[in-house]
Amino acid sequence: MYGLINAAIEAMVLAKFGKEAWDSIKANAEAMMDDVDIIPAFTTSVVYPDAMTYALVTSAASALSVEGEVVLELYGAYLMHFMVENGHEKILSVLGSNLVEFLNNLDFLHAHLQKSYTDAKFPFFRVSEDEDTGELKLHYHSSRVGLWPIVKGLVEETAKEMFKTPVVLKPVGGAFKNADDGESAVFLIEAKVEEGQPGGAEAEQEKFKLGGRTNSIESLNRLGDLQIDSNALLEPWPWHFVVDENLRLCSVGSATRRRYPHLAASASNSPFDRVCDMEIVRPKLDALSFDTLAKHTKVPFVAKLNGDGLILRGQWHAIVPSIISRPSSKKCLVFLCAPDVVDMDSLTKNGLTLADLAVHDSRRELVLAHEQRNTEIELIRKLEAQEIEIKAQAAEIKRQSEITDRLVASLLPQKVADTLKTGEAVQPEELDSVTIFSSDIVGFDRICSHCEPDDLVRMLNEMYTVIDQIAKDFGMHKLETRDGEYMCVAGLGPGYDAEHSKAAAVFAHAVKLAVAGSVKIPSRAQASLLNSKRLSSAHKEGYVELRIGLHTGACVAAVVGTLVPRYSLFGNTVSVARKIQMNGKDGRVHLSQEFVDELDTRRVKEGAATFDVLERGQVQINGAGEEALAVTTYWLGQLLPGLEGKYSEENVDAVISGAKKEKAGYDNVRTGLFSALAGWARAGVQAGATTLSRRIKSVTAPHHKGGKEGTEGGGQCPFHEAGDTTGGLPGAL
Repeated sequence: MYGLINAAIEAMVLAKFGKEAWDSIKANAEAMMDDVDIIPAFTTSVVYPDAMTYALVTSAASALSVEGEVVLELYGAYLMHFMVENGHEKILSVLGSNLVEFLNNLDFLHAHLQKSYTDAKFPFFRVSEDEDTGELKLHYHSSRVGLWPIVKGLVEETAKEMFKTPVVLKPVGGAFKNADDGESAVFLIEAKVEEGQPGGAEAEQEKFKLGGRTNSIESLNRLGDLQIDSNALLEPWPWHFVVDENLRLCSVGSATRRRYPHLAASASNSPFDRVCDMEIVRPKLDALSFDTLAKHTKVPFVAKLNGDGLILRGQWHAIVPSIISRPSSKKCLVFLCAPDVVDMDSLTKNGLTLADLAVHDSRRELVLAHEQRNTEIELIRKLEAQEIEIKAQAAEIKRQSEITDRLVASLLPQKVADTLKTGEAVQPEELDSVTIFSSDIVGFDRICSHCEPDDLVRMLNEMYTVIDQIAKDFGMHKLETRDGEYMCVAGLGPGYDAEHSKAAAVFAHAVKLAVAGSVKIPSRAQASLLNSKRLSSAHKEGYVELRIGLHTGACVAAVVGTLVPRYSLFGNTVSVARKIQMNGKDGRVHLSQEFVDELDTRRVKEGAATFDVLERGQVQINGAGEEALAVTTYWLGQLLPGLEGKYSEENVDAVISGAKKEKAGYDNVRTGLFSALAGWARAGVQAGATTLSRRIKSVTAPHHKGGKEGTEGGGQCPFHEAGDTTGGLPGAL
């Protein structure tokens, strides 16, 4: 079927049920078809497999939990509106002044559309009136089966919207005839009468009577005394065939005689279709007879002359037999027609000239104007293709924009990102209270000294992937990662600003468990750690161990730089958080007094035990350029049952599990990546990798004063200047 049909189905689902329903229907339809992987965007002038349309209908019926006939009837009702919205309103409005005329002229509409949709298989329609009861019946035939509910929905909606006369279509006999070449059906057209409507059913039914418009043979016989010369009547129709009750030829037009001389001298008693070697293309006739033709005087006829393939289009009419050369016949019919030519190419192809067309025949103008029409149709097709391409490009731009937004959101807080996207400068912001999370890898210097660069990068990426995933779940904003250190802040994201200490505590607990149970130390470095004087339980199993510190306080936030803008925090809070972390112990979460005070305030407000906090005692913390200070610090123990919702133990377990799955996905990607890098290195860059390894080893080897690895204070940052005993991080990250 043409894309116009499928596009109408898509438009109906989108209008009535929304995009989510259409996406689901489309996906299910794709699964039903073996030879189609993806249903494309529909172009109205492109032919698509019938199976695709049937699959869409079946999928829609399943998704909406209704019968397929209901979907087709809904589609039929929507089709009228779709045609109006797509520029066919004018042609629909001129098909007739009432419903009967409209239905009788549907075949004329199809004949018009056939010019643009040359491969379309349009259905046939005809309206008849019972001479005794006056009942109106709609006769329908289609080469496709199962689509009859569309007719019911289309006719009922058209009658209501265009002619303001609601009707009901009832299948005659309640059954449909599936012919060898398709499906036939007969519907009884009845007026739909609302309760209390003036005039009742009879008054409404009168609106649909043919009312003398049948132009029947009996009515014409009243003109039996009319004497008109046959040449005078039929000469303006150079293409015509007159037949009597036995379907024998009585007369043919002048152009017909010129093209087929044998017909003028024919005295055969055989039916005209055999004499002319004619095939009826439209409409679908059960049997060719005089009565059958007389019942189809209101529908367009298409006949093909098999001798030379000429196609004739026209209409049958009842005529007075006295004007024809066979006065013994009581009844006659004439087929007034013309060659089916639309442009100069088809005229030439059939061996015709403009002189072969009647002077009054509009095909003369059509042939000359069709060249311009062909250009317009081709332009429309190109525009449709461009529209689909533009939509695809817009979808890709939107996808890329979403990727960019996610990337920016991972680098900057949302409100800062929104400000930068508008082109405005981000003003420094004073933050009264935030919580800083700082962590480093236990034994990182020794690990660096005993593994290759690619192994080190692999380990760090695994760890950062796990921590990043958990950070997203608890509203933490990542500040910096460097040399195995990870620093982030709580209190910037919406929904977390009022409970940042709680979020940071649960986050730290989850990170400690997730990393210690999923991130492996490179095998080359594990042996070195096993020889260490102080070995943690995680190291024994070959996993990374973290040392974590949490501190709460005020700071200033600002975006610095223009080439690569960075969101940085400034103030003593940042330095203290780093020092709290460095003075912690392996596998423990070290807490400052300020953090515990904030946590206690939150805990008192909530009135429930939430965290197990253990006092450590006083610890010497070096100030930046100041003497060491003795401060009271704490350890974070287990989470208590008072935590609920996103902070509950069940949710924390789920978050940890999700982070490990994210890390597993990264493992699959990085396997191929590092295999490629390894091949590249073996191809000629091994020397570069070796040099890089030596540089890492040289800068990570313990060499600072007071930086003895394995002590409670841990190794110093390998990028500090020699002699720096503060162990502190610069105030700006």
